[in-house]
Amino acid sequence: MTPSREQRVAELEHRLEILGEDGGRTLAWFIPALRRVLEVEVAAAYGVKVVEGRLGVDFYDQSGASVRSQKAVDIYDRWFRTQEGRVSGFDPRAPAPSGRNRLVTVPVSSSWMLRHGVPPPLRRTISAPTEEGVELVLRPTGFDMPTSRILVCEGPSLLAYVGAFDTSGFRHGQPAVLTRLVAPLVRRLRLERRLEEANIHALGIEAALEHLPMAAFVVSRRGRILAGNRIGRACIEGDRAIHSALTSINGPDPSIFDVTPLATGTTTHHLAVRRCHDPRAEPKLAAKARLWSLTRRETEVARWILRGTTNHAIAAELGCSVKTIEHHVSSILRKGGLENRASMIVAVHEG
Repeated sequence: MTPSREQRVAELEHRLEILGEDGGRTLAWFIPALRRVLEVEVAAAYGVKVVEGRLGVDFYDQSGASVRSQKAVDIYDRWFRTQEGRVSGFDPRAPAPSGRNRLVTVPVSSSWMLRHGVPPPLRRTISAPTEEGVELVLRPTGFDMPTSRILVCEGPSLLAYVGAFDTSGFRHGQPAVLTRLVAPLVRRLRLERRLEEANIHALGIEAALEHLPMAAFVVSRRGRILAGNRIGRACIEGDRAIHSALTSINGPDPSIFDVTPLATGTTTHHLAVRRCHDPRAEPKLAAKARLWSLTRRETEVARWILRGTTNHAIAAELGCSVKTIEHHVSSILRKGGLENRASMIVAVHEG
């Protein structure tokens, strides 16, 4: 890796780790930056959604392909509608554990396409490519050239497909660069999904802690708690071990908290979100389930909510639609006389 590339990779890692320096969606700026760092022909990313039981495109970002994003979305939508569970060798509803959050190199061959869910119309386009087919289908999907991809997931829920495509294959340390970026990209997109579901803008995160459905704090680099939501205060009240793990001089304990630096002017604080499930909450949840007359399924959903899991991830874990999970969440809140997920977590922790 040349010094110039090393510097660019370090800068990209820094941008992924610092929440608040970049506006808009992460992948909108990350994909062009990734293409420049890797020096590949095309970089692209997309997300999927399920509409009325069928796959569709949630978003699409690319750099280097001669295709407008909206037209690419239309192409992907038509392609996904032909699939019955597998796209490009993986199930976008719930990718296999072996393919999540790791770099995978995808070969390009007619036999591979037959095995991995490339529909006949697209195979015909590949075998006899037209200018439109190459520019609008093959290049953005990467089927006309070797691909290195990352399936960024939260549990079994796919947050984004991120791919780099190059006719000459991958060389000069490019796989090592992609591997290095996997962990910070996963952390950033997981947090972005949580903020999105809570309808929070990153630049106002300190004032929005109450909307996060898990214990969350803003901590100074010297270990002082600057802000915390009600869930967080309920978790650390009387628990010196958790309080110590949060306020360590070395920063919040990463085995207990997901830690993200926050750029606030010239000072860097930390957003610390608790990611470990507290087993002591289980008997409290059981008591609340009886009090609120929750069904078995509602109790199961409530247990995932206590862990700070998003609706998308819960749906993937339980094998149902996001709409079904939203229905269960609404029922839990109604039965408990609660305003939102955060108030449910607080009610359980407070006993």
